[in-house]
Amino acid sequence: MEDRTESLNLIADTLEKIRSSSKREAAALVDGLPAQLHPDARAVLANVEHYIADYDIRRRDETYRRVQEQDLEGLILALRRGDSREELLDYTCLP
Repeated sequence: MEDRTESLNLIADTLEKIRSSSKREAAALVDGLPAQLHPDARAVLANVEHYIADYDIRRRDETYRRVQEQDLEGLILALRRGDSREELLDYTCLP
């Protein structure tokens, strides 16, 4: 699946699921993605790792959670719009 639009939509769909998943479930969802993603979609996953890794912090810190969730929502929308690689990488999921 190297089609850019298809790959970006698959990542967006996965991120929608990750928002309500445990850390373990989120990691499994990312691990289950096809190896042949478009390079732009694959590049986004490095930033998604921050979101997954910070699961415990989000549970303790409401402000941190809101900031990360807003960034993730922005990324999902950007993926759906098909924004450029550079624009997609602006969404770091880091406060």
